[in-house]
Amino acid sequence: MSRDVQVIVPEFLIGAESFSRHGERLSVADLGQLRTVLSSCHSPTAAQLWDESGTVRRNVIVVRNGELVPRAEYGALSFDDGDEIEFLLQFAGG
Repeated sequence: MSRDVQVIVPEFLIGAESFSRHGERLSVADLGQLRTVLSSCHSPTAAQLWDESGTVRRNVIVVRNGELVPRAEYGALSFDDGDEIEFLLQFAGG
């Protein structure tokens, strides 16, 4: 069953796409469905978040309602109505 969630991605990933800079409300139940929906309507953004095998990219962090989601829990992560799902990118540097 899909849930109504707010999805936020870093502004620099949006580029010229129609994805709102404040996020978008999408009806999805989990990260797999979210990938499918974003791939169909915001393909360039989805490609920045997931690799070709459908795995969340290593430099992408998923935050649910302000709490970091451990990478080991991504496969079992399901959403509730009203959740805010935010994607953050981590950068290595020196």
